[in-house]
Amino acid sequence: MALTEFLMEPFGDSPNVAVGVRSRAMPLSSLNAPEQRQPRFAPKGPIQSMLVRIPEVATVLALVLALLAAKHVPQLGFLPLSQMTGIVCFAFAIFLALRIYREELEKLRARE
Repeated sequence: MALTEFLMEPFGDSPNVAVGVRSRAMPLSSLNAPEQRQPRFAPKGPIQSMLVRIPEVATVLALVLALLAAKHVPQLGFLPLSQMTGIVCFAFAIFLALRIYREELEKLRARE
């Protein structure tokens, strides 16, 4: 048994779960037969590429952390750093949403 299958279905081989085998409460049918059961979390088709690029996320995270750290510097008290941090986070969220939208739109156009 593969590790991923073990983690995804931790109670699959337990005698307490196979109720249809041990009692008449739930008869063994094709829905819960162990030999016909397929993994629920198996990917269907090719593995998808990541929509989030690690360098982009690291850059935005570093910028947000720098803005939060600068917020506590007394000499920079005149700057609206909290608002700037919020704008950076919101803009990055819009950027990611548009990237996901573009990827889904490309998938839909590829099907046609």
